[in-house]
Amino acid sequence: MPADPNDIMKNIPQEAAFEEGKTLADYVNVFLKRKEIIVTFFIMAVVLSAIYYYKLPNVYRATAQIMIGRDASIVNSPEVAAAGMQGSSYDRSYYDYLGTQFLIIKSRPILQMLAEQLELAKKYDSFATGDTVSKLQFMIDLKQLGKTQLVNMSVSYTDPKLCAQMANMLTDLYIKQGVATKLYFSDQILKWFPEESEKIKMNTVYGQLQELTKKDVIESLPSVANDPVIRQLKLKKNALEAELTSLSARYKDKHPVIQKIREDLQYANDSIESETKKTVDNLKQELAGKLQFSNVRIIQYAEIPTLPIGPQRMKGILTAGLVGLFMGFGLVYLLNYLDNTIRSDDDIDKYLKVPYLGHIPSVRDR
Repeated sequence: MPADPNDIMKNIPQEAAFEEGKTLADYVNVFLKRKEIIVTFFIMAVVLSAIYYYKLPNVYRATAQIMIGRDASIVNSPEVAAAGMQGSSYDRSYYDYLGTQFLIIKSRPILQMLAEQLELAKKYDSFATGDTVSKLQFMIDLKQLGKTQLVNMSVSYTDPKLCAQMANMLTDLYIKQGVATKLYFSDQILKWFPEESEKIKMNTVYGQLQELTKKDVIESLPSVANDPVIRQLKLKKNALEAELTSLSARYKDKHPVIQKIREDLQYANDSIESETKKTVDNLKQELAGKLQFSNVRIIQYAEIPTLPIGPQRMKGILTAGLVGLFMGFGLVYLLNYLDNTIRSDDDIDKYLKVPYLGHIPSVRDR
C-alpha cells in the first residue's frame, strides 16, 4: 500500500525539510519570485516619507558669536594664587565656569524676558500653547569653538527673521544680566539690613561712583579739599568776598569797582568748579578702572539666514526607502519560511527524500 503523502510530511520537521541545503541562489530566486512585495514596500515607504517631509516647514539657524573671558573671581581667586594653578587645572576651572554660564544663558529668567520682549506668545501660534521657556531651551544651541573663549549662540526656528532676533536679543540679555549682577545688590539683602543698606552700597565701587555725583560729597572729598590749586582759589575767593562786602557800603552796585570785584569773584568760582571737576573726573577714572562691568564681549551679531538647515528631506526619504526594502525582504522571507508547498520535481527529491515516479496530467471532463 503506497505511503500517504501527509504521513510523509508529518515525519519531516519543517525547518529541516525546507531550510536544509538552502543556498544563496535559492534565496535570490525566492526574492525574485516575490519581488512585487519588495517593490511595493519600497515605493510605499518612499512616497509616504516624501509626503511627510515635504509638508514639514523649513528650519533656519541664526548664530551670534560672543567671547566669554575668564572671570576675575577665577583669575584672582586665592585658590589659584596659592596653588599656582596653571595648565590643565586652570583650564578646568574655566571650563567649569563656562558650563555654568551656558546654564545661565538657558535659564528660565533670561528666556522669560526674551519671550516677553518679543511677545512670542501673542504674535506666534507655535508659542501660544505650552511652556514657552521649554520650547526656547530646545531651540537654543551653545557651542564653544575648540579651546578658545569664543562661543556660538545659535537659535533654530522656522522664521529666519525671528530666529536672528532671538539670537541677538539673547546675547544682549545675557550681558545685561551679568552687568546687573555685578552692579546691583539683591533687594532681599537690602531688606534684611535696612539700616545698613546705604553703607553696604557705599562699600562697592559702583556706590562710590554714584556718590561722586553729589555736590556736598564732592566738596568734602580729601582729594578736593587738599588740592593746592583749589585751596588757593578758595582763599582768593574769600578775600574777594570780604572786599566786596567792605566796598558795598561805600559804592553802589553799578559802580565800576564793584563790578570789577564781582567779575573777579565769578572768575574765581568758575576756576574752582573747573579744577574740582578735573579732580573728580580723575577719581572716577580710577574707580572705573577697578570696576569690570562684564567679561563678555560681542564678536558678531546674528544675521538673518537665507538657507535652511533642515529638515534633511533626502536623507529621511532614503532612510525610509531602506527601511521599506528591509521590511519587504523580511516579509518575503517569512512567507517563504511558512510555505511548505511542493512546487517542482526537484523539491520532492530535495525535501521529501523519496524518488520521483512521474506526474499525472490534469484531465478535464468532457
